[in-house]
Amino acid sequence: MENGKNMYGLLDLLDRRAADGRVRYVRLDSSANLVGELSAYDLRRRSREFGTELSLSCPGTGSPYVLIVARDPLRFLEAFFGILQAGMVPVPAPGMPHAHRGHAQRLSGIIRASAPRAVVVDTPEAAAAPAMPEDCPVLLIDELRASVAEDAPRAGGAPDEVAYVQYTSGSLGAPKPILLRHRQVLAQLAQAAEAFEETTESVSVSWVPLYHDMGLVTAVLRPLWTGYTSVLLDPFDFVRDPTLWPRAMSDWRATHTSAPDFGYALCNRKVPDDTGEYDLTRLRVARSAGEPVRSATMRAFAGKFLKAGFDHAAFTPSYGLAEATLTVTTCPPRQAPRIRTVSAAALRRGHVEAPAGATDAQEVVSCGPPLRGTGVEILDPDTRAVLGPDQVGEVWISGPQVATAPDGAHRVGGTLGCRTGDLGFREGGELFLVGRAKERFQLAGENFYSVELEAVVAAVDDRIRPGRTAVFVAQLPGAPAPVPVVLAECRAEAQEETDAGTARSLARRIVSALGRGPGLPVSVVWLVPAGTLPVTTSGKIQRGRCRDAFEENSMPTIHRYGQGL
Repeated sequence: MENGKNMYGLLDLLDRRAADGRVRYVRLDSSANLVGELSAYDLRRRSREFGTELSLSCPGTGSPYVLIVARDPLRFLEAFFGILQAGMVPVPAPGMPHAHRGHAQRLSGIIRASAPRAVVVDTPEAAAAPAMPEDCPVLLIDELRASVAEDAPRAGGAPDEVAYVQYTSGSLGAPKPILLRHRQVLAQLAQAAEAFEETTESVSVSWVPLYHDMGLVTAVLRPLWTGYTSVLLDPFDFVRDPTLWPRAMSDWRATHTSAPDFGYALCNRKVPDDTGEYDLTRLRVARSAGEPVRSATMRAFAGKFLKAGFDHAAFTPSYGLAEATLTVTTCPPRQAPRIRTVSAAALRRGHVEAPAGATDAQEVVSCGPPLRGTGVEILDPDTRAVLGPDQVGEVWISGPQVATAPDGAHRVGGTLGCRTGDLGFREGGELFLVGRAKERFQLAGENFYSVELEAVVAAVDDRIRPGRTAVFVAQLPGAPAPVPVVLAECRAEAQEETDAGTARSLARRIVSALGRGPGLPVSVVWLVPAGTLPVTTSGKIQRGRCRDAFEENSMPTIHRYGQGL
């Protein structure tokens, strides 16, 4: 992208790519067949038509925000850039509010927070969803098209203008808006092109929803920056049939892909072991981010797809968040992920030490060094003192891609820093993540991290749904202090086979595993039906709501084990 010379915003980027004809967005159906595509030239033309009609449909000087509710990725693209063409601000939102309860809940939260000028949708069913607002227009994307001249002027795109608003997932509370400016987004795209070794010959395959920062940046904006093909799968199709992802990567000779640990783990469980029919030999970057990166997941995936030619060194663990547009640190491509084995007991005390023995060992995956121009430091979350490499603290960041307004209390890499709420440590210039500050709780002076405890629970028995457990502390009636609680969903197909004796044995095994490994004295375990635990639209457990439901005794259960029940 010639270092972004003469580039001011995303519309300049679209104009550049429309002129050179390099970018191609491809949409696949539930059988991995091509059902639609869009060149940058066509995207610019259709987005200008959309923007012209949107300006006529929503005149005035009110809220600049326009929500995009679109499951179809090509219509999403048309709306996203069309809103920019109209001088308004796109706000990506979940695309299935009429059929997915989580989508409807999150959409309602975004509407309350953003007070949009309009909502654009890709289907009449979405337009009729109960979550839709009554005090602003709800418009169908296909009806927002007008004939405009190719050289028609456009309204938005200055460097310091807001390019789009990314709402956080709401795993720890209500969704909050991150206002990303054009200059911050373009800075991230330049950083990523270098870090992930992208070229015009690259091919990206993604199933991650475009209303999430990972999907939008990796599957839409990064291909547009460098000028390569992006192949798009529907996330609901992927969850129903995980073979779609490796099949698409094989058919389209993918070089880059990006997904949370959940996606790789789902393939490990659901894709048949005979993977020789796939060809993943060109895959150079398999980015894992957005959730804790697990060494066991990577090993299992590499083993399963060995016959497909997958190289374990293609795994590229990364760390990022919406406040940084997306990526903060990443491991170099084509280098095997660096894994540290540390003392679990010392880690709970906030220190990084060698394990005392096998039962004390815990693997932690490096998320790599910071991107160019990015500062990362580890601070004490209370005093904000800079911590050494053998101490766990809060991750603070700075950089040209960082969007949130810093509070000015600390400088990171010479500029004002932004706290992330994530906990980790640095070693050899690389970042190792431990968990979220709000997911940490203390017992007897030791720190426990919910996400690591939940992984232990999920590994106890295949009846437990991976990614569908919650570990937290809660107050029992009459108890002098909060106690550790485990909620674990059972697979739907296993529920009929789980009688009272089996359930009681399973709960005891969970208690034993947590006591033997992490050393957590659990006294309450609830086994609950599949689909019970509240999650975000990206599948992250909402522990606060889980705690509320537990303390209110409002959650359906298969079996309850422990005191005070």
